[in-house]
Amino acid sequence: MFGWFAAWRYDASRHYRGQETDFPRDHASNIESGDKGLIGGPTRLTGKTKTDVVLEAARRVAEEALLDRTVFVVGREPFEAFRARLDEPPNPNAKLRRALQTAAPWE
Repeated sequence: MFGWFAAWRYDASRHYRGQETDFPRDHASNIESGDKGLIGGPTRLTGKTKTDVVLEAARRVAEEALLDRTVFVVGREPFEAFRARLDEPPNPNAKLRRALQTAAPWE
């Protein structure tokens, strides 16, 4: 009896406002139709499920967030060499001169 109910509920959850959808009913209401279409594009191109596409995107965002906050542990000498290099004036070149003479877009 319970197995039949679970199967029926699963089938019913694939319909959202009368439309067939790959999103379960309880999640479909949280995703706007434009986003569903945007997510659906890569699924058709790659053959991946919408869940796979969303998880890959979430994984990339999480990795970016972690990489933005990565701590590099180095010894005193390499760190001092790095700081000295940052404090050196840049070598003059045509690209640098052009960049310094170009007005900023917001000015």
